[in-house]
Amino acid sequence: MKVPLTAVMLGTTVEVPTLDEPVTLKIAAGTQPGTTMRVRGRGVPAAGKHAAGDLLVTVNITVPKKLNKEQRTLVEKLSTALHEEVES
Repeated sequence: MKVPLTAVMLGTTVEVPTLDEPVTLKIAAGTQPGTTMRVRGRGVPAAGKHAAGDLLVTVNITVPKKLNKEQRTLVEKLSTALHEEVES
């Protein structure tokens, strides 16, 4: 599931498609890229069984490809506030 960087930083909910109907999944603030979450009973049924298995959802963070001047300034301020060193 693709989630914007800012949404993952602040926490959000996303709608995840399933075989039946979409479900809402809560993404906690600070969730790391590649985190896999389990949605119980919403996956494909196991061979020979009637009950549906679990759906695994991996969080992929989308990062903007380009920033305008204002956006870049804001990201630089955030980097400074987080005490991160970034070389341009």
